[in-house]
Amino acid sequence: YQFKEKVRECANVIALFNPFIHKMFASSALILTKTEATRKLVPSKWHYKTYNRLEIGIDHVTECKPENRNKNTFLYVGRFLYWKGIDLLMNSFKYYLEHYDSSTQLLLIGEGEYKTKIERFIDQNSIQKNVKLIPWLNYEELKSYYSISSAFIFPSLHDSSGNVVLEALSFGLPVICLNCGGPACVMGDNLKETVISTHNRTAKEVEWNIAEKMHQLVSDEIFYNMIANKSIQRAQELLWDRTVNDTYNFIFSKI
Repeated sequence: YQFKEKVRECANVIALFNPFIHKMFASSALILTKTEATRKLVPSKWHYKTYNRLEIGIDHVTECKPENRNKNTFLYVGRFLYWKGIDLLMNSFKYYLEHYDSSTQLLLIGEGEYKTKIERFIDQNSIQKNVKLIPWLNYEELKSYYSISSAFIFPSLHDSSGNVVLEALSFGLPVICLNCGGPACVMGDNLKETVISTHNRTAKEVEWNIAEKMHQLVSDEIFYNMIANKSIQRAQELLWDRTVNDTYNFIFSKI
């Protein structure tokens, strides 16, 4: 997996030697990138016209009362792939069970090549009663899980957007993610309390910080309600009508 990441990084760098990409940058009046990491890949001489803008939105917001949620039920939705941070998630959950509440549930909804490794982790740590693997669901079925879970954990390492993060926020579901790529951008400035920093931290430190944040959410009602309210507010900022209008207004203001 580390080799795959190195190949990915090399491919990104090699792409910048493509003359057609440079021609595109030069002829563009404005360059919009999803994340800061992508913006940094754009040659510096064009940074003056390069800006980060989210390209995703949500159709509606469904506010769910915190008292109707199952306490100590954490949710992950997405593909089971190494770069989705599955190792971080499983180790964080193990720490949480050992140090905070051994009856906590983790719901994993999705499919992917990492499924076998997840199943092996579950067996090796005897946490079959705590982890439930659920195949892909359609959105109507998925809504009930967003409504009953206490928090959403999405420790992806380099997602470009993070649509499931926005889906979770639209239900007022607190989200724990890393300060990497799109998910952190979806969270915005007002939800930094549950964005885990990876700067100068080892994997074990990040895992422990995720577990601590899980505990803070379920043990501090005032903090939980504040994050839940901020989640709804953030989702409202990203309703499609508003996202489209804001994007066009931004473009017109720059050109």
